[in-house]
Amino acid sequence: MAANPARASLVVQEYRYVESPSLSASAAIRAKFDKAPLVEITTNLDEASAQALADDIAARVCGLNERRTFTFEFEGALMPKDLIGGVPRYILDFIRHKTTGTGTYELIEAKPDYVRNVTLVKVRAS
Repeated sequence: MAANPARASLVVQEYRYVESPSLSASAAIRAKFDKAPLVEITTNLDEASAQALADDIAARVCGLNERRTFTFEFEGALMPKDLIGGVPRYILDFIRHKTTGTGTYELIEAKPDYVRNVTLVKVRAS
């Protein structure tokens, strides 16, 4: 990149804050993922490179393309016969999580403990 006065004044600044034009999309994301933290990264990137980095981080770290999962334990050991007829599906109702009325969750992992008569279950939004 060629050095010019505008670029030189930008580079010598210790901190720079630029509001991205894509922040309007941020409101839609914040509405859907209200518990998501706002992550600000100070870099020396230009806006296009910074947007590419932000998109990469959002895809990998924030899991915007992944469905919501929960792991919980319930009383009673899941038996192999419980899987006859298809993958079990659950409607979750947690006091501390906003899941009520959000649809069904399908079983993706189960670890029965026959000694304690409990099953550790991992479910994913269908």
